[in-house]
Amino acid sequence: MKAANLLLFSLVSILAQSSCLAQSDDIAVKSRRAKELMAEGRFVQAVPLYRELNQAVPNNPGLLLNLGMALHMPAAKSRHGAAYGRGRAQIDTATGSCGEA
Repeated sequence: MKAANLLLFSLVSILAQSSCLAQSDDIAVKSRRAKELMAEGRFVQAVPLYRELNQAVPNNPGLLLNLGMALHMPAAKSRHGAAYGRGRAQIDTATGSCGEA
């Protein structure tokens, strides 16, 4: 009886671990896809993925930040028009002020 219970426990543990691995793979795939969408400037399409990722991995600061950026970027892009993304911010170490390069 003890051997049967031990075998049953082992099988349940293995199945639970494989389920977690599959979920982990799914999270990794979604994370890569969301990152690709952000790099392509397709922020609106990245939002649902980051929402799902934030539900799967709650309180992850990186995922929360990426969701915030995905939500913010379309508005910033429309607000700044053609100037959006041109140049990169530079910090003048002497004065601490920011400017475009």
